[in-house]
Amino acid sequence: MADRPGVMEWVVALALAVFHGCYSLLIVWHDTDLWSLRTYSAALAVPGSPGTWAVVAAAAAVLLIVGTVTGRERLVAAGAALSGLWLTFFALMFGIAAVGDTTPVAQPGVIIYGCAAVIAVTRAGTAWGRR
Repeated sequence: MADRPGVMEWVVALALAVFHGCYSLLIVWHDTDLWSLRTYSAALAVPGSPGTWAVVAAAAAVLLIVGTVTGRERLVAAGAALSGLWLTFFALMFGIAAVGDTTPVAQPGVIIYGCAAVIAVTRAGTAWGRR
């Protein structure tokens, strides 16, 4: 294993950071209007939603950016792990909505957020192994 992250690891960390940073800004700007579809009903049931989701997403973005720019893999690991948790819980919230909905409208969210969670957790693992 290399001592420093490769280009793809850098790109994955920054892509996750951009996703979480932009998503948190969208939540701040649009509040509950952003989540007006019924697929977001379970996510909105989380206490303090949608602000809670925005704060955690912003924290993941900051950790990922600072860790990547400074080369501190512990920060990258923490940010990617937080990203993975956020994405996993978001996938679960879509899963809850999918179970309660007779239409398939929430199912793509389960797949998309679930796959993204695997990517984030994989990046966290590689960073943690390098700390």
